[in-house]
Amino acid sequence: MMVGSLSLMTWRQREFLSGLGWSPTHRNPIQWPSILLLGPDGWIVGLTFVTCGLLVILFSAFVFRSDRGRLIRAASIMLGATGVVLTLLAIPPVPRAAVQWASLHDLIYPLLPLAWIASAVLLSLGIGSNETWRTVRNVSVALLVMFLFSLLLTGVPQIAQLARNFAFGAQLAWLSLLSIAFAARASSDTPSGLSRR
Repeated sequence: MMVGSLSLMTWRQREFLSGLGWSPTHRNPIQWPSILLLGPDGWIVGLTFVTCGLLVILFSAFVFRSDRGRLIRAASIMLGATGVVLTLLAIPPVPRAAVQWASLHDLIYPLLPLAWIASAVLLSLGIGSNETWRTVRNVSVALLVMFLFSLLLTGVPQIAQLARNFAFGAQLAWLSLLSIAFAARASSDTPSGLSRR
């Protein structure tokens, strides 16, 4: 949903983005997708953030109720925090030329990767050792490494936006993997051995 909506809004607002000198690869004063909130269809982007954030919060509640392991429950709480931050990111950024202080959007954004990293680490530590969840853990670790590497590359101005896209991709892939795994668990009549502790 998020990928489709943001891709469509990027295409619809291409003239607006072009007028601001936005690039899909290098760093800009306001990065994508936040910059889409300032365009003529910004309300649609904001609605996308709110909808996806609420879905993540609902999913975190499902994860919390599905397992009594301490680490899994802690991971679900951090996942819920990720959803809250994603919802609040619907608040548009303020161009720095307009104010001397950081916008609320800018203050909230760093919490998104922090909450996601905490959730991924706690889940990887907390899940059990059967084959299904071992695969989830291994892919989670791989995506976490990809995310952290991409995050480091955002410090290179020439490829900052491109690196951010890979970082976002890792987060979305992890959420998709997790939702598929929990859906399969919910539809199964056999215990999954999710929790290790």
